[in-house]
Amino acid sequence: MISNIKYRPALRSDLEFGRRILNDLIEEAIESEKTIKLSVLKTNKAKNLYSNVGFKIVGETDDSYLMLFENYVREKRFCNT
Repeated sequence: MISNIKYRPALRSDLEFGRRILNDLIEEAIESEKTIKLSVLKTNKAKNLYSNVGFKIVGETDDSYLMLFENYVREKRFCNT
């Protein structure tokens, strides 16, 4: 279980770095038939990336969304499309 991923501020603008991490996590989830849950601040632009690759908003707080990627989403819609 991964509870938190953070990377250096200098890498945050490197979209390819974030996409590679996300693709690896999605591939692992599909292969192991697991789901991925994450929380993202409502002001974080990464929410759009998560939505585009198949995460769905399943809840929210005042400042963040709870998102879910379910393992039955098997089409290759990962970050590179």
